[in-house]
Amino acid sequence: MFNAEVVKHGANPKGALVGLSRALTGEIRSLKSRIQLNSSETLVRAFCVLDSVQPGDYDAHATVNYGEFPTGVSEGKIGAIRSKARMDLADVFSSIEAQENFSFKP
Repeated sequence: MFNAEVVKHGANPKGALVGLSRALTGEIRSLKSRIQLNSSETLVRAFCVLDSVQPGDYDAHATVNYGEFPTGVSEGKIGAIRSKARMDLADVFSSIEAQENFSFKP
């Protein structure tokens, strides 16, 4: 539902706002990606979140990016790992609600 109604592929990113979804920063930071390297397996943080609020920002303002991979992970594996991480990320967000149901402080 999120991809179909909030972020439509190829659509203007500043198009109409359909609704909002939220997640706790700690839950996003706790997501791990399982990486297989030769005979060993490691867990790395799937996403990094910068949530430093500056004067004038909304209290909920944050930016998210993928975590870093160990050296030696192929581009093909990175794509598959990130695809799985996005599915995990979708699971920590709430359902999409109307903007009127949210309270933001300027």
